[in-house]
Amino acid sequence: MISSLKQTVQKVSKLNFAACQNFSYIPDQYSRFFMVKYNLVEDFRYKRVAQDSSHLEKVKDLEEKGNILFGGNAVNNDSAFFLFYANDESLPYDFIKSDPYYVNGLVQSYTIAEVEIPKRQDQKELTTQAKYN
Repeated sequence: MISSLKQTVQKVSKLNFAACQNFSYIPDQYSRFFMVKYNLVEDFRYKRVAQDSSHLEKVKDLEEKGNILFGGNAVNNDSAFFLFYANDESLPYDFIKSDPYYVNGLVQSYTIAEVEIPKRQDQKELTTQAKYN
């Protein structure tokens, strides 16, 4: 299941959230979910180019560790989102503070919100579903 989740994350991280499909997985070492939202500067899609490779390297590292489940930009490039799987908010916070997009002023503001993901009836599997207009 984890490998199918990673495949979904790889596909979704290259697309916008409208492309996100249902996926499920069994949690391992972490116990909480955090949604990070970036509010981005005007003309982000042009200004991001110089930081893209460094940013994507950081994201890929956390995806491989299972800390970032998915992420992407809004279609109009005014915001970006990440779903983190971690023990507490320090991991997403540390990611933000060292993210080249944030460090180089491309993020106007951000929020970190803990997200409750409901358990299915069998209590063994968690399911998330992203729906965006």
